[in-house]
Amino acid sequence: MSEELPDKEDQGITLLDFLGKFEADDWKVFISEFKEMAIETRRARLVERRTLSWPVFFIITLIFSAVTALAWVGKIEGHYVTGFGGVIVGYMLSYLEVSFSPSEIN
Repeated sequence: MSEELPDKEDQGITLLDFLGKFEADDWKVFISEFKEMAIETRRARLVERRTLSWPVFFIITLIFSAVTALAWVGKIEGHYVTGFGGVIVGYMLSYLEVSFSPSEIN
């Protein structure tokens, strides 16, 4: 049983035919509008991260204070607080770098 391939007219429009319908100016407008939308999206994410930074820092401070209090009472050893503090400081520095870097805007 051999099936015949459909004619080119039956296949519909191809991607190259579709892309060929647009002029260079149309592509220029599309690319510039896409670039503007991408920049606006980055700016919105940057604002969102900045507004979330205070609650995040508050929660981290609360957790670190609780761990310090546990060490003060003697429930955990002091070197755990130091290690946990290093992790927290590293997290804060990486969060600040991502949140407030000027490269996010450009």
